[in-house]
This record gives sequence, C-alpha cells and structure tokens, in this order.
Amino acid sequence: MDTIGLQIQRQLSGIVNVNANVIFDTVVSSFGAVVYNSLTGEITINKAGRYFINWWVATQSSIGASNVTFSIQSSQGDDLIGNSPIKQGEVVGFAIIQADSVPIVLRLINTTSNNVFYSTLVTVKANLVLGEIPEEVGSITGATGTTGATGATGVTGDTGVTGNTGVTGVTGVTGVTGTTGATGVTGTTGATGETGVTGVTGVTGVTGVTGATGVTAQNALFIVSSPSIVNGTSPQYVPSFINGTDISAPTNTTFLLAVGHVYIVSYTLRVTSSIAGTIILTPRLNGAFNGNFSGKSVTGALDADVSVSGSFLVSTTPVAVTLDFIYNSLATGNPADGSVSIIEVK
Repeated sequence: MDTIGLQIQRQLSGIVNVNANVIFDTVVSSFGAVVYNSLTGEITINKAGRYFINWWVATQSSIGASNVTFSIQSSQGDDLIGNSPIKQGEVVGFAIIQADSVPIVLRLINTTSNNVFYSTLVTVKANLVLGEIPEEVGSITGATGTTGATGATGVTGDTGVTGNTGVTGVTGVTGVTGTTGATGVTGTTGATGETGVTGVTGVTGVTGVTGATGVTAQNALFIVSSPSIVNGTSPQYVPSFINGTDISAPTNTTFLLAVGHVYIVSYTLRVTSSIAGTIILTPRLNGAFNGNFSGKSVTGALDADVSVSGSFLVSTTPVAVTLDFIYNSLATGNPADGSVSIIEVK
C-alpha cells in the first residue's frame, strides 16, 4: 500500500512571529508521497486523496494579545483555525482536507495579533500528525467462462420395409364394362427406424477468477468513564463505536492494536484540578512510557476545564501493541472527561 503518513515535532524554545510558519525541527515518522521542508515549515502532498491533520502548540505568552490563534493554511485556499482564550497552555486544532489536484502545500501559521512565545515548561513545544483516510473499494466480478462446443449430430435411423402389393382385380366380361374391381388392401406400414444416439455434451467453460475483496475500514472511539482520577492511575474508558476487528479493548483501561499496521492515536483529557501544579498524561506502548507523546498542562487551585491532548503514530510491525495512558499529578482530577480515537491508516 502507498498510504501517506507524517508526524513532526518542535523541541526548540523561542518565538513564532505574526503570520510566520511554525518550524518543526524533528521528523518522528514519515512515509508515502509527502515531503516536509524543515527550513520553511511547509508540507508538500504529492498524492490526491482525503487527509486529516491533528496539531497542538504549547504557548507561554503573547504580549498585548487577548487570545492565541493558529491556522492550517494550504495552497488550494484552506484556512482551518484552532484557538484558545488562554495565552499560557495548549492550543489544539483538527482539520480534514480533500486534495483533488496535487501537489498541494500546507503550513501551520501564527495568526495571533502579536508574536507568540513557546512554553519553557515542556520538552515538546509543538506536534503535528498528518495521515491519509482510506476509501473503500468494492469487489470485482470475474469474467464469464467460454461456452462449450456443440455436441455431434446423432446417426439417422434405417428406412422401414416396403409393404406387399395388393391383389389385382378380375377382368370384367367384354362388352359391358365390368364393375371396377375393389381397391386392393393398403400394405402394412413399415416399422419406424431406431432413434440415433445422442451426441456427447460439450465441456463446461472454466469459471472466472473471483474479484479481490474490498478494504474494510478499521477505526474506533472510546469515551472516558472515570468520575475522577488520581496520581499514577489509568483513566477508564467505554467504547463509543468499534469498526473492524484490528482494534479492541481487552480491559476498560487498555487498547489492543493488531500486528502488521500503522495507526493514528488522538487523545484528550479534561479535569477540574484540586490544587495548583501540573497534570501530565503519558501513553505506554507494551508497558513502556513514551514521553515524546505525553500531554502536559499547568493548573491553579480548583481550576475548571484543565485539559491535555495529543496525537501520534503507532506501528505494530513486527508485534501487536497494547496501549494505555498514565495520569501523573499531585492534583486529583475531579470530575474527568475526554476521549481516545484510533484509526488504522496502513
């Protein structure tokens, strides 16, 4: 398959100027007909199709601005905004783009009214994930087999025996014309010949090859079900929907991704904080923490609607992956809500 996928991050501190591109300095994963320019921050897609883009930027401040706004803009005129009324925190955005004529060029641009400072509290300052959304293809019916040859004509039966000639009538007396003799008896009809042998039936044509089975979409959405969450524990989830068999939830805290594929995982968690500090949500792949994909947010005492989120790619080659998330904070999150979405892209 030639599916497209890209994940890039910015880990350097600094600022992004007004109407300037976010420059990502690290390519985490890239495959298919997509190219990233680390000097200009531009992404070039060289294959027609439908694509999703998930991104976030961790911000410290912006002088004079009342909010922070970034936008995904493309060479075909797309302008898809993500913004936040809080200048210190995490700005998040999502987009779906249809590319019918390629190449197209994408960028994540600062559309805030002033320069924006990246956060100094986290390692990863910005993250962007781009992936292709597969389209289903129906099966094709095989060609009709060739018609068999016509069987040979049967042999003609023998002609029946001719019947005996009737007796000649007596000659009448000369003079008066004698009475016409009676017509002789009609001879017996000959026996009907035997029916010829039926010709052999022609050979049946070969059955055409069965068309390939179309691709089945594999995706799922899970909703946070924990009423509250404490330090060092995993959020609990219930499935909203699961399409296909490659994605499952063995327990209410873990997700199993089948071997041999690439998946895009997106998560959000929103809580009300009990004390001032930070909240961190970190994914684990087969029990190993992956800090590059963790979400972090600074919180005050009794802050409502404190949220963290993130997106990342997971490859299950050569083994299947069990995925869960660990919550780390001295602040109890109460109540808690959010979601995890998983899409198989390859």
